Amino acid sequence: MILPAEIWHLVTQHLTVNDRLKLMNTNKSMQSILLSCPEWRQFTVPKEQPLDPLIQLIPKIKVPILHFQSSNKSLNDFHLQVLKCVIKSIRHVDLRNQKISEGGLIDFLESHCSNNCGLCDGTDTNSKHQKQIETLILANSPSVTNNSLKTIGIQCPNLRVIDLSQVRHYSFDDEGICLLVKNPNWINSINLVGCDKLTDGSLLSIARNCPALQKFSCAGAFLVSDKGIEALLDSCKLIDLDVSYCWRVTDSCFHRDYESPSFNTLENLEIGFCYQLSNMSIIALIEYPKLCKVNISHCKSMDGSLLLQKGIQVIQIDFEE
Repeated sequence: MILPAEIWHLVTQHLTVNDRLKLMNTNKSMQSILLSCPEWRQFTVPKEQPLDPLIQLIPKIKVPILHFQSSNKSLNDFHLQVLKCVIKSIRHVDLRNQKISEGGLIDFLESHCSNNCGLCDGTDTNSKHQKQIETLILANSPSVTNNSLKTIGIQCPNLRVIDLSQVRHYSFDDEGICLLVKNPNWINSINLVGCDKLTDGSLLSIARNCPALQKFSCAGAFLVSDKGIEALLDSCKLIDLDVSYCWRVTDSCFHRDYESPSFNTLENLEIGFCYQLSNMSIIALIEYPKLCKVNISHCKSMDGSLLLQKGIQVIQIDFEE
């Protein structure tokens, strides 16, 4: 008995990627049905799944792929070429831990396929699909350099979320951040955790050019000081802020008033391992009207009970010496 395609689409919701591939090999009718399965909109390559068969399948999929993520760490520049040729509506790209090159990422983001992939005729010169990217995850990727950040800033004007965490060992510094945010943008979330080359210069550029910023993290950026954090607090309506391990941050940083945009919007604050902070910061933070959660782990000069009295959740984990 032949079931309608709609029923098969419901069935595939409960199948793994590998199961779908096996089912497609049964006959052409089943292949056609499964290639139009809505589940392909979220294209995720499992860690144990061989990458090449799935990448080769992408040009045949009949639904627009909105989200791409590979848990398999063998993604390379050729695979990006395939994605570039066939994905025209992609919104979210997750390339964390992938050892793609700087040139591979830049080529993926730029105008059109040069017919090197062998899977298309190279005639699609429409770069609209790159313009639609809203989320770009590049955590722990060697492709993140000043040049690639410049390309992202130009080619992804609709970018909302960017994750550049844990790229400390690669060629990426204040210049790259300045180039990333140089053009008008709507970025509302930036993750720079572990980027220990960055200084206040990066934060000043972000404060000037990212008016929509709501979530920011620079935990482990040892060179960042009050100057950069204050610029963000006074220029952006931050909701989440993580400056853990930013050892140069002092009490004066959080003494803002109602004229500071973040004073009225900040809800979650991470300041663990900021050794120079004391109860003077606690007294200032109590006045923030929407603050509901603060992490003060290993800040021995801070008394979390003052925050608790105001109904603010406190995380305070202190390790024995």
